[in-house]
Amino acid sequence: VGFIDLGTNSVRLLIVRINPNHSYTVISEQKETVRLGEGEFRRNLLQPNAMRRAGLVCAKFAEIARSRGAEHVIAVATSATREAENRAAFVRHLR
Repeated sequence: VGFIDLGTNSVRLLIVRINPNHSYTVISEQKETVRLGEGEFRRNLLQPNAMRRAGLVCAKFAEIARSRGAEHVIAVATSATREAENRAAFVRHLR
């Protein structure tokens, strides 16, 4: 399983193998700075360049996860995305 954590400043990827006993083994961890929250707090909007940077990294991380055998990729976002007025447009961009 690949997990993508989309934060205000960086995007993290965690790829794990779920073992039969319900424990897990970490396959890979990565982090890239995207500054998604850049300029957001002035107008409560995610900026186009920040959304573009985050989208590129999320796409790259999803591809890495799949290439490492992930059958599922799960993404979560922190308050920068959840509280932005244009969050729906950003989620559409990510999909």
